[in-house]
Amino acid sequence: MVCPWCGSAVDPNRKFCCGRLLVGDSQPVCNLQLTVAEAPSLPPEEYALASDLTLGKIASKIPVLPSIAGMFISRWSKPVERAKLLGDGIRITPRQSPSLHSILVEAAARVGVPCPELFIKQDPTFSAYTMGTNEDHVIVMHSGLFDAGEPDELQFILGHELGHIRNHHVTNMTIARFLANGVSGIVEVLALPLEVLAAPLVVALDAWSREAEKTADRAGYLATLSPDASLRALVLLAAGSRKLMSEMNLSEYLSQREGLNTAQAKLHLWLGGYDHPHLVERAHSLVEFIGSPLGKSATRKMSAQYGEARRRLEEDQRTSSGSGLDSIKCLASGSAAPSFCRSCGFELSGTSGICNVCSTPES
Repeated sequence: MVCPWCGSAVDPNRKFCCGRLLVGDSQPVCNLQLTVAEAPSLPPEEYALASDLTLGKIASKIPVLPSIAGMFISRWSKPVERAKLLGDGIRITPRQSPSLHSILVEAAARVGVPCPELFIKQDPTFSAYTMGTNEDHVIVMHSGLFDAGEPDELQFILGHELGHIRNHHVTNMTIARFLANGVSGIVEVLALPLEVLAAPLVVALDAWSREAEKTADRAGYLATLSPDASLRALVLLAAGSRKLMSEMNLSEYLSQREGLNTAQAKLHLWLGGYDHPHLVERAHSLVEFIGSPLGKSATRKMSAQYGEARRRLEEDQRTSSGSGLDSIKCLASGSAAPSFCRSCGFELSGTSGICNVCSTPES
């Protein structure tokens, strides 16, 4: 076996070489803008954590709270937060940062959800999140993460957030965020004191949320079909620095997880208000998934479907007088999409005749 990164001969049983992941036999695929019918997504049951599926069902059966919380979020919290984003953020559209919008459309097609609204919020921290309800939601990405992330890493990040939508995590995650931040409005609707309900509920929702994050990471990986890009994105969140990435050794980073196998560390995670797993735990869990029978099966299915999509695209390009990309429909609107650059695959805009992403002439 030869390492695809450095060319060295390595043992077939090894998972790492030169600090990079060797597990997984898929290659990154081209940026096709697919129709809804052509989008090769998988149902959650084919990749989600069993514990996430189980705990999610339990959380959805909490008496009264989810329905009241959903009403509270959709009628008050989400509209207020969206108004703030419209006022102080940037809404991403085909005409506003078309390169990022193209990444969103592609990730949504692969995960299997309609394109949600995406906002860039001015914030130097590396973060992205989805708020709202399972039916009415918006994705927010901090400007610091957008500036530091490479396109394939951003596709993983967006795929992760879209995975929350696909797996119906959004309402329960928003409830957990409210309760963890001490917002008592939902509980007051029930005429119950916050201290009676909030503490045990927060612990339970946090436990489920940590499992949900790992499922969303799997969705992010399937949105890229690139183990390297997926893990680079997680390490970038941990490092908080683009400069560190050039010398980052993945196997060395994953070894940090060994220090978390103590009773004190586990107790702190459970009772310390953590609604996300530690990033090193998320990276380790994703490595295990990619190399597992479930992960390999999901990868093969997605790769095969995208191989067929590429074959159809090549056939269309051979038989059509124009670019095959010109006739492909956008998942976000269902209408005919604009033309796309033949070189980088991103959406073309303006009348300059030159792609504003890679500077390739349109003709």
